Amino acid sequence: MKKAIQSTPRLMDEERFEFYLIEHGKAQSTIRFYIRLLANFLKTNEFTDETCRRWLVDKTLHKSASCRNKYVNVFKNYGRFKNLEFVEQYTSLPEHPESFDRLTTDELWQVIELVPLPDRMSVLLLTLANSGCRVNEALMAQKRHLSYKMIRIKSKTQEIRKIAIHEFTYQQIQSYLQTTKIKSDYLFPNYKGKKMTSAGVLKEYRRRLKILKINKNTRIHDIRHSYMNRQHKNNPLRVLQEQVGHKKLTTTQRYTHPDEEDLLLLASRDTLFAENVDPFYQLEELIDEAKKRGFFKNTRFEWKIGKKLLHIEIADKNATT
Repeated sequence: MKKAIQSTPRLMDEERFEFYLIEHGKAQSTIRFYIRLLANFLKTNEFTDETCRRWLVDKTLHKSASCRNKYVNVFKNYGRFKNLEFVEQYTSLPEHPESFDRLTTDELWQVIELVPLPDRMSVLLLTLANSGCRVNEALMAQKRHLSYKMIRIKSKTQEIRKIAIHEFTYQQIQSYLQTTKIKSDYLFPNYKGKKMTSAGVLKEYRRRLKILKINKNTRIHDIRHSYMNRQHKNNPLRVLQEQVGHKKLTTTQRYTHPDEEDLLLLASRDTLFAENVDPFYQLEELIDEAKKRGFFKNTRFEWKIGKKLLHIEIADKNATT
């Protein structure tokens, strides 16, 4: 005889709490998580300061800061909904995104081009790296949402926004769409034409890392973090916030932390040593920085570097003489 499937019990004020979360911009997946956790908690506990603290210790003592913060956010939101002041004492722990290793630009290109473009998964990884969008946002995008160098996507809070992509990425997407045999409305579907799962993308990402022998503690979500860290150096933070879909500017700032190269560059620019620095050495640093930022990779221009005369000549290869 089959056992009856036990469903999660509903909270007495679940509908009102759901409405409260929707009003505060929570995504549907987040709301489901909140309701499920609270239902499990309230089966055996009353919502008091003592029971909440004990639950946090029992459930998250040996877990990551990210895991603990999810529980804290659930209790804080429900406490505010019930007008209980004790939840304001709970604080989130720093999640230390720097504890994960971001791929270098060269490593990222190796992952993208392991299977030559315009392969479907390669183009998807290129789009993630070039747009900074979340994996699920890219997977939800449909062909009709693509326009010249722009993709219209639905964020995790169900808001519609446009993200910009480089012309090269747009051309690769178009080449992939023209050659693919998969019939689907989705921009990046699975082999059956259905919506691809994020687990499938993660599996392919890890497979490529393994083949390339890139042994780093990295997640596919770190591609988004790398994008933000690159872009905030050369673009207004407010524009970057709009591109990545953060409601608060402080959220964007949290993911644009300086890396080791930034700190070394800061030290090298210290004016304390300005009078004693060889100008030729300064030019070499400038050239190295330009190479890192990809300025010399533009095949349209020819670059001539004259260190003796301290100058860089740039000529358009397509210009008529």
